[in-house]
Amino acid sequence: MRVALPLLAAASACLAADTTPEGLRKLVRESLVNIQKTNRNMKSYTCQMTVEDKVTDAHGAARARSRVFSRSYDGDIAISRLLSRDGVPLSEAERGGRTRSRSRRCWPN
Repeated sequence: MRVALPLLAAASACLAADTTPEGLRKLVRESLVNIQKTNRNMKSYTCQMTVEDKVTDAHGAARARSRVFSRSYDGDIAISRLLSRDGVPLSEAERGGRTRSRSRRCWPN
């Protein structure tokens, strides 16, 4: 429903839009159907994302730092997993520990 208010504002600002209550209901229903379709499609979508930062070390020298993430979607929630840091893949222990800490943060018991 967080989408309904901007749609209502956009429809009322446009002179050609049907601003009757039934027209606005139809617009919101169509929008919700499109959001549900997008969420279903995103579940099958996975990408690999590389983030590069330039940082300075203790001596003031510039150094590039890179991280590679795998990003997938569960509905409208983006899930990013760190795969490698500075070109070195994470060990199984690091990956397992990060998953456990993330699950503790997101779904407390």
